[in-house]
Amino acid sequence: KNEDSQKFALQFLQLGFKEMGQEKVLQYLDEKYAKIASQCKDDKNKQAFDLRMAGYKALQKGSNAPNIKWVAANGKEFSLKDLKTDKVLVVFWATWCPHCLETMPKINKWAKENQNVSVLAISLDVDFKEYQKKAIEFDQMYHYCDYKQWDSKPVVDYYVYGTPTMILIDKNKIIESKFTSEKELFEYFNNSAN
Repeated sequence: KNEDSQKFALQFLQLGFKEMGQEKVLQYLDEKYAKIASQCKDDKNKQAFDLRMAGYKALQKGSNAPNIKWVAANGKEFSLKDLKTDKVLVVFWATWCPHCLETMPKINKWAKENQNVSVLAISLDVDFKEYQKKAIEFDQMYHYCDYKQWDSKPVVDYYVYGTPTMILIDKNKIIESKFTSEKELFEYFNNSAN
């Protein structure tokens, strides 16, 4: 019943689950204990909490997906709206993220086997050479990187605070689901195929 203990415990759990990439658990804690979290006196933690809450609302299932524009290697401009497949998977990743480097080859292989889904890989990289080297390997995806890391417009528009993050969008550009691992993604498609 001690308020200070509640706040400490909540902040400890929020930070831990955020660091572990357990976004669904973090979202549950944020929403279930929003009253306690909103009383946080630390401006930085309060701001991060408010941003996560805005992101949960903006990116919930059934919401319009924010548009993304990029220029392909050939100089042609594209937009999320130009992708006419049944679904679009937007993957936020980076070469400095070890989990991403394990995940991206699996998603690239999956993309080759699932041509009805376009994959847009948005990198949070700042190193041009490292990004280019890896992007070439992932040849089944569209690629976007503006080298602004967390300040990149798509990263901000999609409230991304951890990599990898995957957002599935339907053909009408409506958010269908969100994943933090390729395992969740593959299970989702395996279950929807049955």
